[in-house]
Amino acid sequence: MDKGELLERVEDYLDRRISLSESTRNQYRSDLHDLVVIAVELGVPDLSNDSLRTIFAHYRKAKLAQRTILRKASVARGFVDFVNAEAGLVDASRPLNVGKSVHSLPRPMPASTTSRILGAVEEAAKSTKDRVNAQDWLILELLYGSGLRVSEVANLTFGQIDAKGGYVRVIGKGAKVRDVPISLATIDAYDNFVVVVGRTALRIGEKIFINRRSNPLTPRDIRRVVDRWSTTPTSPHRFRHSFATDLLNGGADLRSVQEMMGHSSVATTSIYTAVSLSALKEVHSKTHPLSNDD
Repeated sequence: MDKGELLERVEDYLDRRISLSESTRNQYRSDLHDLVVIAVELGVPDLSNDSLRTIFAHYRKAKLAQRTILRKASVARGFVDFVNAEAGLVDASRPLNVGKSVHSLPRPMPASTTSRILGAVEEAAKSTKDRVNAQDWLILELLYGSGLRVSEVANLTFGQIDAKGGYVRVIGKGAKVRDVPISLATIDAYDNFVVVVGRTALRIGEKIFINRRSNPLTPRDIRRVVDRWSTTPTSPHRFRHSFATDLLNGGADLRSVQEMMGHSSVATTSIYTAVSLSALKEVHSKTHPLSNDD
């Protein structure tokens, strides 16, 4: 197979996937470039299912994580279907099978940790009136108070947060739009941010979060914000896990949490019920007379 021609087909394929976010597009490009390089190195004759099995056997020997293999397989299937459809080909061989998904339970943060982090950044934002602290506070409140993905926070523009209406309009995966409620703490953080930045500096449609050089923050920059305020290792996604878990522990119904999280399937959201159940079991074991050894 010709490496250069295949890489051109990769770009053709990505151009057709107009609904992909920039971060997802970059991940697809990386996975597909890797696929092409390995295919050429292994000397497979085509991108049939048999050839894909050879390529993924190589990935397993390289000890890639199962979650990574599953993602690469999903991307590869989409690309190969595109290439075959363009050529009018039908692959009748046995489909690629790379095993089952690995379902690891989310790890929400303890309430004390969340409270300490948010309390510290709020105090700094209010006392210093510095833009960096002000936007750090707003970022962290959006991650925990509304459960936004790190990419969704990075892509927020002025006009998407409606403090008076009490919601943020989010453009999520697949360019799907959803309105998510914001907490009173988030409204407080937003109002503080507007005062620090100056209302005249805010322009509808421009990115909200920028660095000192006025460039938009990237998801990696937002991970650094989390690191800056955390004394123990954590991540933006743990704030999102905590958001969902705390809602369910507080009595929210699964369907509502699904809507707020932007999950396409309620099955994705249901993983948080296992976390909530474990918390309930702990309460039961400590408080019910038949579960208590004392």
